Amino acid sequence: MASSSSTTVEVKKHDVFLSFCGVDTRYTFTSTLLGILQSSGIDVFIDNELKRGEHISSSLMKEISDSMISVIIFSKGYASSRWCLEELVKILECRTTEKQVVIPVFYHINPSDVRHQTGYFGEGFKKLLGSLDKGKLERLQRTEEQCTEKVLQWKNALREAANVSGRSTEEDPFDYSLANKVLQDIWLTLNNMIPTNNYGDLVGVASTIPHVIDLLSTRSGNVHVIGIWGMPGIGKTTIANCVFNQIRSRFEGSYFADNIREKSMSPNQLKPMWQELLSTIFKRADLVINSKVTETMLRRKRVLIVFDDVKTLSQIEYLVGDLYSLGPGS
Repeated sequence: MASSSSTTVEVKKHDVFLSFCGVDTRYTFTSTLLGILQSSGIDVFIDNELKRGEHISSSLMKEISDSMISVIIFSKGYASSRWCLEELVKILECRTTEKQVVIPVFYHINPSDVRHQTGYFGEGFKKLLGSLDKGKLERLQRTEEQCTEKVLQWKNALREAANVSGRSTEEDPFDYSLANKVLQDIWLTLNNMIPTNNYGDLVGVASTIPHVIDLLSTRSGNVHVIGIWGMPGIGKTTIANCVFNQIRSRFEGSYFADNIREKSMSPNQLKPMWQELLSTIFKRADLVINSKVTETMLRRKRVLIVFDDVKTLSQIEYLVGDLYSLGPGS
């Protein structure tokens, strides 16, 4: 997975650049990943040109440079595309010169085949090399010596990228769940790359906000519960609000349950909040609420919920049942 170093870099035009072999994955994993990233509010650059010319465009090279993260989807035919290999070289150049983070995804291939250009992956690479005849070189305006140097550059790039920790269909063969794991890697990476010290006006609590976010950024699949405790007026709700607003888009659903103690003293107590919480998380204003069904549905969702001004555990249990029965990673 991507490094979780806290080094900050310049915020770029795009959060993510996707490099992939269109023939292999455009309408499968790449499409799934793109949808998940965009629905999570992540700015993604994807080259949607189905036909490409002889030369990779300078504008596309600029889009790579203008991205914080590059996700490289290595598939069977990736190395048969000169265009993909040129993207890869540029991506790894940006990794060195601009601290761009690289997240490789090995889609039904082995990293060692990428590293050594063997197996089905290697067959595609050999096919590409075999196509570089004299006529092709003339169209590319390259000499045989320049071609040899370029092939060595490609091989070095493949070797370097294969040595970067990433995701693989070996760990998760299902496109949707694998794409969600890549999403979590991206969120964690962006959280560590983008400066979060924009709390200058929040005197006394600014340093606590990134600390709470770090506590919530663990990769464990368990449900995490953090309590912010202290006397009234010290900024507990302010801290929770800032954390909630900064990380809510990483989750499948989110809700801020405010003033629980006060609302629990109303005639209907917490029932309206319970209904609003479930409708918000499931993004359905017309949700028909059945306690058993919705409790089961909640167990499948990775959610972020803030319970503000809680007096007793029973108030939380009324709203969501057993906290530790929420979806993994909640």
